[in-house]
Amino acid sequence: MFDIAGRLDGTVEFYSTVLWHCKRDFELSDLARRAIKVDQRSPAAQLAAGNCFSLQRDPDTALKFFRRAVKLNPEFAYAHTLCGHEFAMKEDFESALTAYRKALALNGRHYTAWYGIGHVYLKQEKYGLAEQHFRVALSLHPESSSLCYHLGCCLTLQGRKEEGLEILNDAVRLDPSNPIARFERAKILTGLNQLREAYEDLSILVDELPKESAVVFELGNVALQLGMREVALSCFSDAVDLDPKEKMYKTAIEELELRNEKESASASV
Repeated sequence: MFDIAGRLDGTVEFYSTVLWHCKRDFELSDLARRAIKVDQRSPAAQLAAGNCFSLQRDPDTALKFFRRAVKLNPEFAYAHTLCGHEFAMKEDFESALTAYRKALALNGRHYTAWYGIGHVYLKQEKYGLAEQHFRVALSLHPESSSLCYHLGCCLTLQGRKEEGLEILNDAVRLDPSNPIARFERAKILTGLNQLREAYEDLSILVDELPKESAVVFELGNVALQLGMREVALSCFSDAVDLDPKEKMYKTAIEELELRNEKESASASV
């Protein structure tokens, strides 16, 4: 159990964010409860409580706690940034941008606020502005796989696939266990007709995430392009088992079976 005695502010808020990213809701809830009990007027304790509700996808309640933290310490840049994240979740992009800019006014090197603004611009399809802000964030935190991933996606959306691929290579290098970066890289590799490399990435992902139907289906698509029809059919069938409601998976099986039947009929003539 994390010992919070005597070290709330400057520790608890960041540890609670780590628990948020790890989706460890029980531990996060326990941390928030203990932090509030120790000092309910601590901004860090308020952020821990807000992160707890954020993880439960309750942005309105999360914002109540984050705003309390801002009220307790108006110069707390991280509190403003977390407000921005929840506003962005609610798609209140103007309020999100205002919160992020307040954070940067207090701390110009607060890379999560730079990322936040970039993420809002990405949502608004303002890709050039998004790229600028992601690059600043990455210059401040160059070892972040997540920032590389977002920049790589932004470049790809601008049609700059080779540049996007280069940045996504960095994302995977920095964190080989980052599944989103590897999956995005596989899709770009497929689009660039680098099918063997895409197949390798997707095979790794299927081993790590065997219950992710989209990953299994994408592996089937690449296998089909490589002429590996039995592997493709097996992947499509597995995808249907994982998500029976997705019509695209069933259609892929039907089209492949029809193709096989036509070729068999032609061969027998």
